[in-house]
Amino acid sequence: MNIALVGFGLAGKTFHAPLIESTLGLNLQVIISSQKSILNEMYPTVTTSTNFEDALADSIDTVVIATPNELHFEQAKRALLAGKNVVIDKPMAKTSSEIEELIKLSEVHGKFISVFHNRRYDGDFITLQKLIKSKQLGAIRMFESNFNRFRPLIDKNNWRETTTYAGGILYDLGPHLIDQAIHLFGKPKRVLCDIKKQRTNAVNDDYFHIILDYENVVVHLNASALTKNARERFVLQGELGSYSKFGMDVQEGQLKNNISPLSKEFGEDSEDKYGILKVNESEQKVVTEKGNYLKYYQQIAKGVAPVSAKEAFIVSTLLEACIESSVNEKWIAI
Repeated sequence: MNIALVGFGLAGKTFHAPLIESTLGLNLQVIISSQKSILNEMYPTVTTSTNFEDALADSIDTVVIATPNELHFEQAKRALLAGKNVVIDKPMAKTSSEIEELIKLSEVHGKFISVFHNRRYDGDFITLQKLIKSKQLGAIRMFESNFNRFRPLIDKNNWRETTTYAGGILYDLGPHLIDQAIHLFGKPKRVLCDIKKQRTNAVNDDYFHIILDYENVVVHLNASALTKNARERFVLQGELGSYSKFGMDVQEGQLKNNISPLSKEFGEDSEDKYGILKVNESEQKVVTEKGNYLKYYQQIAKGVAPVSAKEAFIVSTLLEACIESSVNEKWIAI
């Protein structure tokens, strides 16, 4: 399968390009970016261009869109109209209505469209799923997910910090956390959300707290740019005990350090970051399952959308409900 990668910023350079290159059955044929000198050095056999139309060449099977959020919808639409499969970095589009339009186009043209929710393949999240399935904690009653950073200064060179079109932390990290929650528990009954700009001169939101209310489970999703002290990445509370896990999944850091996704150590957590399971009077470390972002693109190579556009649509409706909840300071029924 021949791939055209559109965009070579953080997402394209760090995630998509190395994962595509490491996946059997995928051929990274074209990269659309203005960084031609860097690309010629990093990927000398790949064609580079600044013209989006080159991503729609007859030889291309799938277009991977890793551009700023404001370009996702139009570029995906053009790719589908050209008869290409499409992979889009999260969020798929700004609104659920745009995603609906893309779904209809993909059905008309018989092509798949998928959003890159790579956090489904985090080792700690895989461990969490395994733990829930084992029923060691009994009936789950509370789940907490934190994705915090300490970035007190506004980065004016980062479009996520400066653009008013789907910029900010809600559209950056919210899709990951909401997707994980839905993957675990399905759609909630209602949502309550607080979204804020906390840093001096912040253009976009840099903090959110989301509560998803289920029949018997409460989910808390948190993200902040002003959290210096460590908080748990995950907390799971059940009727028989609890599980807590510190530290982020290692794969992003490894990719940034040019560690190959094919290397033996890729995705392996360190022992000091293993989670703690407490049931009755016992306490034990839980070995973190190995993370595997390659699994996403291995499915793409088989012509399968690992995360469907319909799943992205549900995430989008919840993001819209979060904004409505924060603006009106009330629960929003789903």
